[in-house]
Amino acid sequence: MPMSKKQLVIEGIAALLILLFLYASVSKFLDFETFTGEIRNQPLPRSWIPFLIWGIPFLEVAISGALLFEYTRLFAFYVSFILMILFTIYTAVILLHFSPESPAPAAG
Repeated sequence: MPMSKKQLVIEGIAALLILLFLYASVSKFLDFETFTGEIRNQPLPRSWIPFLIWGIPFLEVAISGALLFEYTRLFAFYVSFILMILFTIYTAVILLHFSPESPAPAAG
C-alpha cells in the first residue's frame, strides 16, 4: 500500500530530525574536548555542566533512535520540539544580552 502524503511528510520530517540530531551528537563526541570547553564557557549554573556535557549528546542520539520507530515517534517529536524551543530561547537570551555574562567568542 502506498504512503499517503501525510505519512510521507511525517517520515520526511523524522528523517531530517534524525540527520540533524545524529550529526550534532557525532560532532560533539568526535571533538569532545572542544564541546566540553564550550559548555564550561556558557553562563550556566556550574552544577548543570556535567549533566549537559553528557546529557545533550546522549539525548540527541536517543531522540534519533526514538524517531526510527513508529510507536515512539510521536514522543520523539515532542521531545525534539522541546529541545529546539529550549535551544532557541537560550540563543535569544545570549544574542539579546539578557544574560549578565555572555560566552566568549570561539577562537578561530
